[in-house]
Amino acid sequence: MMTSLNLQLKNRPEHQPWVTTITGVIVNAVAYSILLWNISGTLDFKIDDTQVSIPGYMVFAAYTYCALHLWLSHWLGKVLIGLNNHRQTVEADFRYQGMQVREYAEQVAFYRGGDIENKHLTDRFQRVRANTISIINRTFKVMFGQHMFSHLFSLLPTLLAPPLLLNGKITYGDTVRITGAYAMLSNTIAYFPQAYISFTNWLALTNRLRDFQWAINQAENRVSAIEYSHTADESLSCTRLQLHTPTDCYSGPSISSWMKQRAPWTWRQSIASIRPGRGASRYHPHQRCPSHLPGAIPQSNAQSHPQDLRN
Repeated sequence: MMTSLNLQLKNRPEHQPWVTTITGVIVNAVAYSILLWNISGTLDFKIDDTQVSIPGYMVFAAYTYCALHLWLSHWLGKVLIGLNNHRQTVEADFRYQGMQVREYAEQVAFYRGGDIENKHLTDRFQRVRANTISIINRTFKVMFGQHMFSHLFSLLPTLLAPPLLLNGKITYGDTVRITGAYAMLSNTIAYFPQAYISFTNWLALTNRLRDFQWAINQAENRVSAIEYSHTADESLSCTRLQLHTPTDCYSGPSISSWMKQRAPWTWRQSIASIRPGRGASRYHPHQRCPSHLPGAIPQSNAQSHPQDLRN
């Protein structure tokens, strides 16, 4: 009993994803279909005085059973695609928040932002926890529905073979052979319903990579609102300057007086044409800021923080 159970567990798709390949399943399905077609015979019956004959009817029964099994798995488990995709998002957000806390640990301690950062981490973890519970519940429903469907139709070949036996077309030994061939074919094509949960994980990862590639293309093709050009003199000039903050907007050629009143982390967006002087190197200012600082804004809204050019 234990040996049979161990063999069944080893043959499941999640334990041998690359051994039982799609090619092997197709080859076995074709071979068992031909075998079952030859030994199952033809089912004859009447519908309103109309004679109906179905050759190889056990083959049609096996594929109909598999199609219904796969449809039930999809009906119960299609939500897993979105849940697995969302899992990538919430787990990435939680990892990013943890990395931010570790990187800015000194600033968090200096500004006494531990409580706020702890709240942010707790919120991210609650999202991960809720998503994991949803995946577990939905996976349980899918597996429970699959097992109930399998047990409900486990006697299907035994119920379909007796009509030929009672008509004298086959013997009892042929009934055993038909039942065995049907079991081999149904177990082979049952690979697709059993692999449905793994398929949802693969499809979620594929969709995630597709969205990531789209975001990369959007970022690469985005035109910057800041234009840089070098001049012959050593002065720094700035024209058509617009600095946007969460509360107001500043426009003008000079920012010296405005910088004295505003902290760099409150700048949300800048649009300007900057001309550094001769010999000056371009400096890309730091755009990140701890989320607990007064007046801080989300990093996703911060596009540039102009600061002094460094030699």
